[in-house]
Amino acid sequence: MKHFIIILTLVIGIYSCKKDNPGLVFSSKTFPNDIGDHWRYKYTYNGQNNSYIDVDIINQKTLPNGQSALVWVYKILSNTDTVLVTSNNDSTIIYENFCSTCPNPTLYVRMKYFFPLQTGNIWFGDFIWGDTTKVLNNNSLTVPAGTYTNTFELSKKIGYVVNSVTKNEIWFTPNVGLTKLNQYELNLGPVLGNGLWELDNYLVK
Repeated sequence: MKHFIIILTLVIGIYSCKKDNPGLVFSSKTFPNDIGDHWRYKYTYNGQNNSYIDVDIINQKTLPNGQSALVWVYKILSNTDTVLVTSNNDSTIIYENFCSTCPNPTLYVRMKYFFPLQTGNIWFGDFIWGDTTKVLNNNSLTVPAGTYTNTFELSKKIGYVVNSVTKNEIWFTPNVGLTKLNQYELNLGPVLGNGLWELDNYLVK
């Protein structure tokens, strides 16, 4: 199971569900990544738009290579999924399929961000089938949480192979994180989380 990506702005530490109050929460980090951070997305799939996706950072784990990563939990409909996130000033890496009980734990790199984001930047993932992320543009974006300037639109594509493909459109606002996602992924069938995610409210430390 796949999904996601991520969020945030300069802290004073206020949480709001009000849609007419954008920018209430602040963070000094380009890619906030602290235990207790929370995001909620309006979720639209197959014409149904009365659902939400909740994302929470709940604790910390150690990766097989000894590096520390924070655990992000995604609640989509009645399902729960987790990813592990490492972040520094230059990059953020999102891992999934972490198995702490496996004899030889392995990690799958779901997404990478390299900072600072700039229109035209391109980077490649570990898959040989055209695993490519590209920064397409930088504009304003309006979502239920409000209007955000300096928002970058990215594309994440992995070429078709064995009934699997990824064609995701990602909107990322520095110091806010993932503000919008149009997920289209197939892995022997549609992947949970496919559809439109729009930031509704969030809390960051």
